[in-house]
Amino acid sequence: MTTGAVQTDTTSRSHVIEAHFPSGTSFRALAGSQMDRKLERLRKRSDFLAAARGRKRVERGVVLQANFRNDENPPRVGFTVTRKVGGAVLRNRTKRRLRAAAAEILPLAAKDGYDYVLIGRQDTATRRWPELLSDLKIALSKVHGRSGGPTPSASAASRSDSGKDAPHG
Repeated sequence: MTTGAVQTDTTSRSHVIEAHFPSGTSFRALAGSQMDRKLERLRKRSDFLAAARGRKRVERGVVLQANFRNDENPPRVGFTVTRKVGGAVLRNRTKRRLRAAAAEILPLAAKDGYDYVLIGRQDTATRRWPELLSDLKIALSKVHGRSGGPTPSASAASRSDSGKDAPHG
């Protein structure tokens, strides 16, 4: 087995992605039971569209969309690569790299109740592997780290302090 190999479980209809690592590695010991976590795949167009309405983070090697579903079910992941990236061979290579990166990173960093869509970019196929993994980690931290903007009280205070909202007269 190789590190980060992706296998698709075809025995069930949910199409589950599993990350397999050699037993006894420090990475497996560090991750604990999180490495055995299964990620379900997004298959329906409506799920992809819902993720597009959620949060989005663009990195050089990947675009990540995340949508909170308001439930405690395991995270789900979908992959897409447009024809703008290239021909079928290049698009398939890009998707394979995204699936491998997701299998390595998402079992550790994905949160329950979220749908994730990884969108391949032109740099995804040629980007160095450690940099692609770093791009995905950064995108995940930005998607989960921010609250979505300033609080209403903070923005109201900044508007009134600027003087632009003061009545004329």
